[in-house]
Amino acid sequence: MQITYSAVVPTSVDEAFDFVSRPVNWPSFFQQMESAEALEGWGRVGGKARMVNRILGLDVVTDIALVEWDPPHSFRYIGHNQGRADTDNLRVFDAVPGGTRLTGTTTAQAGPGLAGLLDRVTLLAARRVFHRAMKRLPLQVLTSN
Repeated sequence: MQITYSAVVPTSVDEAFDFVSRPVNWPSFFQQMESAEALEGWGRVGGKARMVNRILGLDVVTDIALVEWDPPHSFRYIGHNQGRADTDNLRVFDAVPGGTRLTGTTTAQAGPGLAGLLDRVTLLAARRVFHRAMKRLPLQVLTSN
């Protein structure tokens, strides 16, 4: 399963990449995110980060590993939640009239049975979360500069 989402950020590709690639900024445009932090080696392949999202009253911890890092064009990471399908997350930055288009994709391989059904429902719910975040992102980038 794959979901795609995007936003046009009224700033340069360099500035958009700089803002979005820093985990500490993610809670500013993801409302349900409690925290996000860069850990060992963030900013190069193999780097780590962690985020905590509040979902249905529970804190859900996601450990992140960078698998691609190509500033200011793109970055990609794998998100791992214990007991859930891993997610493959790609962020691509392209110059467009009026700023930079960020296009994100999140892919998860849902397993069989009840766990797989839960993974599919979770990804469908995540689609709404990502679309809301993309609506908030342009203002967050502008107010950070």
